Amino acid sequence: MIDDTVYLVHEALDAGQWVLFEGAQATFLDLDHGTYPFVTSSNPIAGGVCTGAGVGPRAIERIVGVVKAYTTRVGSGPFPTELFPGDAVGDMLVDRGQEYGTNTGRLRRPGWLDGVMLRHAVRLNTCTELAITKLDVLSPLAEIKVCVAYEGESGERYEHVPYHQSVLHKVRPVYETLPGCSATSRARRDSRTSPPRHAITSGSSRRSRARTSASSRSARHATRRSCGRERPEVRVLLVGGGGREHSLAWGLARSSEVDEVITAPGNRASPRSDAVSRST
Repeated sequence: MIDDTVYLVHEALDAGQWVLFEGAQATFLDLDHGTYPFVTSSNPIAGGVCTGAGVGPRAIERIVGVVKAYTTRVGSGPFPTELFPGDAVGDMLVDRGQEYGTNTGRLRRPGWLDGVMLRHAVRLNTCTELAITKLDVLSPLAEIKVCVAYEGESGERYEHVPYHQSVLHKVRPVYETLPGCSATSRARRDSRTSPPRHAITSGSSRRSRARTSASSRSARHATRRSCGRERPEVRVLLVGGGGREHSLAWGLARSSEVDEVITAPGNRASPRSDAVSRST
């Protein structure tokens, strides 16, 4: 679909509608602030919205950082917390998390959550909040490691990402070990207390909810009137017909929280019945 997107976005903003921008790639693939030269050719950090979409900084109200409960990387580049092939935990992360490149199908390199890089990403993007995904992948583990600092060749401690690649390639991670999901679950069972229902939503639960969510307009309107008040109408515009957009459209079209999904021609996820979405 080809359109005057700057005009389209500003018309929506002027009408008081919510507009959602998504960074196409991760912070550390940013051309200027990533792990150069192992980067992409653009600026996927939050500041790139202003130049890429043609909106000013004051139009952006919330910046949600999306991070996995562990770290992955496709291809070459520094990776201080990497778990190398043959490591039991690393192999489990790949298997349970289905860690393969979306377009290339290449195996992603897995590792423990890198708090140093996460802290720097929050700073670069000025995140207002974080959404942590794939917690369920870690559920078999009794212990989880989180990198809280780096140690350089000479023993110096880094709590920020070193500027020079020559340093970053050689640092060693400093870990804190935390109780994992299986350990906390056992403790709760032993104390005869149940974990909060909202604590962790597993992938299977999400799929079940997607299958059972109502697709009719009436069900969606009932959801909008929940808690005694109307929520804003949620309309999503997806540009592109690749695998990523296909998956997004498929999931969004089946969500009771989304009223309409507008997809580009060629996106095979466009529903052919029960019109809660339309292809244009």
